[in-house]
Amino acid sequence: MKELKAEMVKIKNSNSLHISILFPLSLIIYTIFSRAATRNTNGLINGHSIIQISIFNIWTLLLIPLLIILIISSDFKNENKNNNFQYAVANGWKLNNIYIAKSFKYTMLTLLSYITLFAVIIVSNKITTNDFGNIKLIISTIMYIWFCSLSLIPINMLLIKKIKTTFSYILNVLIIIFFVYNSMANTKFSLFFPWMYGLNIERLALNIKANGLIGIKLPISMVSNQLEIMLGMTLIYIAVEIIIMKVLIKWKE
Repeated sequence: MKELKAEMVKIKNSNSLHISILFPLSLIIYTIFSRAATRNTNGLINGHSIIQISIFNIWTLLLIPLLIILIISSDFKNENKNNNFQYAVANGWKLNNIYIAKSFKYTMLTLLSYITLFAVIIVSNKITTNDFGNIKLIISTIMYIWFCSLSLIPINMLLIKKIKTTFSYILNVLIIIFFVYNSMANTKFSLFFPWMYGLNIERLALNIKANGLIGIKLPISMVSNQLEIMLGMTLIYIAVEIIIMKVLIKWKE
């Protein structure tokens, strides 16, 4: 609790806080330009909001790992600048507790970002279609995507500690591109890779294909309970990653 309280205090006026809010807010600019460029007067395609489809697809394809990496990297950079990790080691504090507290802080920051994303989407829908859209569906979709993206937090904490921030993001994007380019995003294999969970959830909830087009609601290789599989795998990944992180930190100490 001591480490957690310390991390919560650090959030105030931090770059990580600014990133978590401004990141989704930037999509309002995308909405304005898209509205000005489109010739579709009602902003709909096959009964779906064009801007809602685009925002969800951009978010799940490119922005989820970038958001997580920027939040973690900004926080780590501030810690290294102030030599906080070295100070903790010198005072005999347990790094395990610090990293677990940080993981919780990143979880709350990403939740704030997704709440902002929800506001952006309904405002965008109002601008482009003169309707807020199916609010219950949007909320449930966003919350499922947020929860299933949490396993990417400890993964990228480990990556950023080992390699540079830019390379961490490139690696994340290459994994996503590999699945999409090889049409593996719609196979049952993708249910076991957290990078694909956002795409899978938007396909299940909103019928959006990986290329951003409206698709046909088909099961992934006839696998039932897809959402339950992804939720369960997320919990397993988080547990395993925390154990790995604790072992690595203990070994380093």
